[in-house]
Amino acid sequence: LTQPSSAPLNASGYHKYLFFWPESGHWVIGSELHKASSAVARNGPGRWMAETPDRCAGRWAALNGRTFEDDARISCRRQRASLATSLSSCVLSQPRSPIAAGNAVTFEDA
Repeated sequence: LTQPSSAPLNASGYHKYLFFWPESGHWVIGSELHKASSAVARNGPGRWMAETPDRCAGRWAALNGRTFEDDARISCRRQRASLATSLSSCVLSQPRSPIAAGNAVTFEDA
């Protein structure tokens, strides 16, 4: 995951990763790849049948202090990637409908 395209990227930016944590069955957004303790948002537990995060049932939960709370403003959607985009790139994108205000995770697929 990277910053929204309208925001400049620099070395001091806060990078996020989207990955699956098989021990609990969570899809996780975190600052460290494959480290569940870095999670700032998650969907699960028990999402072993969801091959991609856009297929997760239920809401995403965001970290609020020390606990996770459901957040209706977080969503995940799939979109086709351009030929110039890497297969594994993910973008934290600007919100689009159906959510008017919130955070949407977009992962691209060629």
